[in-house]
Amino acid sequence: MANSWQVAEARRHFADVIDAASHGEPQFIARRDGSEVVVVSKSYFNATRPNLRTALSPILSVAAGTCSTRR
Repeated sequence: MANSWQVAEARRHFADVIDAASHGEPQFIARRDGSEVVVVSKSYFNATRPNLRTALSPILSVAAGTCSTRR
């Protein structure tokens, strides 16, 4: 099964796109203008998205004086 789709094709095969993504195969959907999205399973999304602690860690390390890039 393909993992890259044009929007119209992805619409026609929406169930296939969802099935593949839910089985761990990210699905890439592209528009004619070049914009793209990726459909992934919820478990993959939850496992890879940054949480507040990881997003703020560079800021918190500077505030605590532990950042290695201090001048």
